[in-house]
Amino acid sequence: MGRLTEDMTGLRNEIEALRDKREGFLANLGQGVAELRSGVAALKEGFRNDRSEMAGIMKADLRGFLTEIREHVAKLKDDAADMQGEVREKHAEMSRKLRRDLGMFTSGLKANVAELKEGFRDDRSEKAGIMKAKLRGFLTEVGEYVAKLKDDVADMQGGFRAEHAEMSRDTKAERELFFSEVKNSVAALKQETADLLEGIADDLGGASRAWSGSSPAAGRSKMPKTKAAVKDTLREEPEKQVAELFPDDFTKIKGIGPGRSKLLNKAGIFTFAQLAGRSPDGLAQVVGISAKKADLEEWIKRAKEYSR
Repeated sequence: MGRLTEDMTGLRNEIEALRDKREGFLANLGQGVAELRSGVAALKEGFRNDRSEMAGIMKADLRGFLTEIREHVAKLKDDAADMQGEVREKHAEMSRKLRRDLGMFTSGLKANVAELKEGFRDDRSEKAGIMKAKLRGFLTEVGEYVAKLKDDVADMQGGFRAEHAEMSRDTKAERELFFSEVKNSVAALKQETADLLEGIADDLGGASRAWSGSSPAAGRSKMPKTKAAVKDTLREEPEKQVAELFPDDFTKIKGIGPGRSKLLNKAGIFTFAQLAGRSPDGLAQVVGISAKKADLEEWIKRAKEYSR
């Protein structure tokens, strides 16, 4: 491939030389054209000044210039034809050299491939035996690993069975303890429900006696059923006693149920006005510390609205 590279380099240098010649010719031609234009301008100026005298001179110069141009163009054509012939010859020679070098390269490549094939055939049987031996060793190792894996799995299964039995015993004890706690919780819930129902029954009985005017101490005597009538009959602290007999419905306020309403009544809070006059800390002591301060403040705010 070295001679081919040198030939291609030489051809490129020759082409560049021809290109330089062509560029020089074009530069000369451009200079001649520029000079021609300058001469034509001078001829025109002189023709204006002395038309009759310069007409003959200009024609003669023009004929001479055209003759030179024709000769120069003819010479340029000859040079171009020579250049084309040289390029064709160089190209044909380069093609021949390229084909010859390519044929030599292909022949060498074929020879190398043949040698490689021959070597591969020689080494194939040897490598096949080595590969078979390695494969037998690998299969032996795999069999030993599988056997060991089976033993490990058997050991894991035995351990899992033992752990599962122990976990089952622990789970059974925890489940029995949980069911015992649930039973106790249900019993306590039933007792609390019974106490609540008893309290509700007492509240309903007291409310019924208050509205009907009967009480354990008064027997069947009837009391007035309106606040105005009760005020007329009461002599000591009529407002307080009326409030106790006709308490406001605190359950209208969100967060106050029957139980908390009962706690408020036990603390002497029967009206919305009384509830609005209490502080959040005071109400917390009445209903228990579990009530949130924001809820207690909302109770006081709603009680103020209902007491207006």
